[in-house]
Amino acid sequence: MTARSDRLPVRVVLRGGPDGWQYTIIYRSGAEEHVDLGALAASRWPPATRRGHDPEWWDAATAQVAAHLREYLDLRVTDRCFDMFQLDAAIEWRSTGGESGPWEGTVTLVPPDPGRFPGRVPPFVVRLLPGRGADIDGTDLPFGAPAARAWSLLADVADRLGGEPPHASFICGWTDHRSVRIGRGQLSICTGRQDDGTERVGQIYAQRPPNWGGSPTVRADLDGIDLLTETADDVLWLLAELGLTALPRPCIVHVPDAGLVLYREDPAADRFASVAIEPPTTPSSPDRG
Repeated sequence: MTARSDRLPVRVVLRGGPDGWQYTIIYRSGAEEHVDLGALAASRWPPATRRGHDPEWWDAATAQVAAHLREYLDLRVTDRCFDMFQLDAAIEWRSTGGESGPWEGTVTLVPPDPGRFPGRVPPFVVRLLPGRGADIDGTDLPFGAPAARAWSLLADVADRLGGEPPHASFICGWTDHRSVRIGRGQLSICTGRQDDGTERVGQIYAQRPPNWGGSPTVRADLDGIDLLTETADDVLWLLAELGLTALPRPCIVHVPDAGLVLYREDPAADRFASVAIEPPTTPSSPDRG
């Protein structure tokens, strides 16, 4: 057994308790790595002294957090395996205590996603068209398009990529917000209700995590500029070359002339993680809410 193969993850255990969530990675050598997730947002359990009897929603909420953390561990373990062995990892999870766990996962090495290698999988291109909307991987979606057209487009994308159906969530200021997973990124559309009562597209949003963005990778393109691949400084310089004025803040950059908002995950990040585009603010723009 080589030292390299000793570091092969073979099992993962996820547990939650009064002090939060923790996970343990068990390696082929028998060594274990313990990590406390208690500080992660939405991962804490209320202290036992405060919980008393769990409310009716507790099991469902805990199961949802556990599902998110299992997905987090899927990504973390497969990235580690690819870095070490040039192979991805699949984890088969089973619960030993109901929906809220503990959860135990068996790790199996699998062939790497072709998208990990440049040029193997074409990117998913969201071409941003200031004042008009976006071309979403070859399908035009203008601002002001009926909501039904937007939801149909998202459903088609999810079906084509073999992903989950569009997910609806509440976003303050918008009538509806739905999103689909693109690789490890996300495509979202927000709709607002106009004065005549119709619900129409008001914002298009593309997100890609740092490092590898999954397969396919989201590319957010504005006039040939890949807003999520170029460094943030280069993006701002290129926007200035197009005559667009950027208004930077620590984690958000507004480009009002183009209706753009660029987001960093933290002030020190050297690249933008997501971008939203909205129509210019005019009296005829949709009334959100």
